[in-house]
Amino acid sequence: MFVCVGTASAFLLSGRFAHAESVQWNAATFAGYTAGNYIDACDTPLLQRLQFGYPCISILNSPNVSVTYNVRATNETTGENVCNTTVPAGTKIKFEFVPHVYSDVSWFGTGYDFDSPYGDWSANADHPPTSDAAQWCADKNFFKMGGYRKQYILLQVAPPVQTVANTQGLTCSSPSADGSVECAAASGGSVTPQFQFQSTIGKFYYALDFAPSTPGNCVAAPDPLYIHTSDIYTNVGGRQPLIVDVPSQSISCPITVTPPPNTSPAKPTVSGSCTIGQPSEMDFSTTDPENDQIRYGIDWDMDGTVDQWVPPTGYIASGSHQSASRTYSSTGSKSIQVLAEDSSGARSPWSQYTFSCAQAQQPPQQCPAGQTLVNGVCTQTSCPSGQMLVGDSCVQIQCPAGQHLDASGQCVGDQQQCPAGQQLVNGSCTQQCAEGQVLVDGACVVGQQCPTGQHFNGTSCVADNCSIGYQYQNGSCVFVSCPVGYTQQGTQCVWNGCPVGYTQQGDGTCIWSGCPSGYVQEGSQCIEAGQCTSLPYCQGRNLLNGCTHELIQSCQWGCSQGACKTTPSPSVSLSASPSIVNKGHSTNLSWTSQHASACTVSGSNGDHWTGPSNNHQQSSDLTSATVFTVHCDGLAGASPASVEKSITVNVNVTWVEN
Repeated sequence: MFVCVGTASAFLLSGRFAHAESVQWNAATFAGYTAGNYIDACDTPLLQRLQFGYPCISILNSPNVSVTYNVRATNETTGENVCNTTVPAGTKIKFEFVPHVYSDVSWFGTGYDFDSPYGDWSANADHPPTSDAAQWCADKNFFKMGGYRKQYILLQVAPPVQTVANTQGLTCSSPSADGSVECAAASGGSVTPQFQFQSTIGKFYYALDFAPSTPGNCVAAPDPLYIHTSDIYTNVGGRQPLIVDVPSQSISCPITVTPPPNTSPAKPTVSGSCTIGQPSEMDFSTTDPENDQIRYGIDWDMDGTVDQWVPPTGYIASGSHQSASRTYSSTGSKSIQVLAEDSSGARSPWSQYTFSCAQAQQPPQQCPAGQTLVNGVCTQTSCPSGQMLVGDSCVQIQCPAGQHLDASGQCVGDQQQCPAGQQLVNGSCTQQCAEGQVLVDGACVVGQQCPTGQHFNGTSCVADNCSIGYQYQNGSCVFVSCPVGYTQQGTQCVWNGCPVGYTQQGDGTCIWSGCPSGYVQEGSQCIEAGQCTSLPYCQGRNLLNGCTHELIQSCQWGCSQGACKTTPSPSVSLSASPSIVNKGHSTNLSWTSQHASACTVSGSNGDHWTGPSNNHQQSSDLTSATVFTVHCDGLAGASPASVEKSITVNVNVTWVEN
């Protein structure tokens, strides 16, 4: 009978540099095997060669199988093993499966004597080609001598599916064909990646060398060995293949990752100006290498200690501007220094800034209209209409007899004299017609008798403005006929030189006027109804079939060049007024979007609004720099599906010099 030796897993660690970690499985009991069963070869050609005359021959009893898997986890820079060690964040680690070799599979028989052969790996646990005697009757497969014959037993194991799991806390590449991956330790903490081997199977096969001293006598039995539940001599009962079920195995690799050392923010950039008696605003900005939040410390009196923090509480995003002001009472050169501190307490070096304070400029003197500042005195240089400059004073203009001042302030004659038959109208001499006559092109004609192409509108002759082929009759344009060179299309006359559907203009150009009866529009041309074209075309917002002219689709966003236009992408703008506020004050936010279904605005201070795509809101009172973000969802089918914009509202802190 088979005896279960048991299963054992071993995770082997030794030495500093990379080596293969292993897990080993072994067993001596198999599915379907019970006490009294035989493990037999039942291959007919082989038995015929032996001339035993039996359906099967007992070959094996109580095999004990061992399967070993090997892996490596190494620091790609140093080559050192990383399992059960500590590495800094950012370390690149390769988790790899060591290729299988035949010595990873071995077995020995406990019911019979002789050797302990190795096995091998093959897809689906299949045997080698029966014609390859060198693989069947190899030394690693030798089991025992049977008289003068050598007996060989092959144990073939199917390679399992291999994966690396539990990689949380690591940033890993896509796995290679054998399941190996390359990873980087992302941040501080503990991680325990796991090499996993799925369950697999193995099968036994039998070969016999009838004359070991003479080549060419190795006979392979392609059928696997069987568990025989009957008498092998009478073949009463049944049999089933002997399958070695190798369960899933795993190897854990605990690793401790130390966080990277904190780096100080860069020295701040400082700018500003100074006018005595007024708050002098200074602006600060810098960045942190780890993108930590920051704040600014100001030393107003250059004694090496921070007099003021901005913001006064908390921290702001790396790269954000902050400002503070101080009122100086004296002119001259001034100096301050500013440092930046991140949320982990690391400080930048001081950044010194020197500037000059100046007197406030007086507003320029304003002179009355018509005067200009000359050497600090307002001097008259121009006069109103109807007056003239005499010395440094304006006096009224006096016109000679028979003249008067016009609207431009010039002296003109009191009355213009017009020729006989004309009179002065709006400053111009205009022809006057006798009763019953009207003025036509500067000449008097009998009333209501107008030249061809004109009609009497009750006062004068005006152009008919009728289209080609029409005449003005009884107050409207009536179609008569098309002149030479024109062809009637529907209710209009079209010049023969333009394509169907186009009308010639006065400058000789042809413009689109629409398809007449008996034609249909395809793209920018008219074709006779009934003609067929393979391409769809647009008609207004509709997409039509080029052959049947039936509606294919009504386009929501319009039709162009034989296809529906796609849904427009959403867009949004966000503004804050003012963008810099005093501490404890609010700001007004406005956003406008296009092609958006709804928008949401949120602030880093907790403000939140959801509403229509265009809106405005007043923020709560601000105590520190605040980032506001608007998120708008696009219309169905739009790409991209949404859009975002952000702005920062800074808070001004005032410092008054004692």
